[in-house]
Amino acid sequence: MFGCHTEIDILQKGKDSHCKPLSLPIVETNIFLRRLLKDILQEKEDLHVIGEAGDGLELIDLLGSSNSPLVLLDISMPKLNGIEAACQLKTNSPQVNVLIPTMHEELEYLREAISVGVAGYILKEDLSTDLFPAIEEIRRKESYFSPRLYGKLCESGKK
Repeated sequence: MFGCHTEIDILQKGKDSHCKPLSLPIVETNIFLRRLLKDILQEKEDLHVIGEAGDGLELIDLLGSSNSPLVLLDISMPKLNGIEAACQLKTNSPQVNVLIPTMHEELEYLREAISVGVAGYILKEDLSTDLFPAIEEIRRKESYFSPRLYGKLCESGKK
């Protein structure tokens, strides 16, 4: 399946591209990581960072003026943490997908994120390998969870 392009179009371009760029905001308390994420994401032609926020309340304001299908959302934030912000987003705009890049390896955070309906949860230390695969899976209406954490979660369910 080649989406909106024919096989010939893809071969001529030399890569698989999507019908339109994916616009997304970055919500991260660490300004240096936020800028790094923005730089990394904007290297891809089919990704467009539409805004940045340092906490969940700023995100709610930012999304009031945009129609983004995906949000990169930190968990540990002041004012409104990532889980609370994701819950509000999914309640008010169920079509918005949330991808959480986080430092939290504890399964309770992953379980809570899944319970509010996030589409992805990856570890910040694995951003170099997991960020783009996670975005692509979510773009295809699938979910993506850190393979390491998902394995731990499955194992914990067997006990």
